[in-house]
Amino acid sequence: MESDDAAEYGDAAFGIGEKLPRDVRLYTAAAVDFQRGEFGGAATRFREVLGIAGAKTALRTTWASYMLGRMHVEPEEFETLSERLLLPVVLPGTVPPTH
Repeated sequence: MESDDAAEYGDAAFGIGEKLPRDVRLYTAAAVDFQRGEFGGAATRFREVLGIAGAKTALRTTWASYMLGRMHVEPEEFETLSERLLLPVVLPGTVPPTH
């Protein structure tokens, strides 16, 4: 698929949600771009989400930050990192859980 065609999908996702808050629309369009491998468009939109201030955008801002970080990690590293992040945290003086 040509990149012009792929870019339309993020734009289409943004246009479909015209009644939704801007941060939701931008994040959704960025996620579509990311999924389609259009990382430049995804990064631009994730950064736009970060530029929107307000308490109501905190969740989407966190997600956008995560996705921008994820884009800078190699796929193999991401899998290993994801597995490590899912390990239980054992605090000093506690017993690790058993599975």
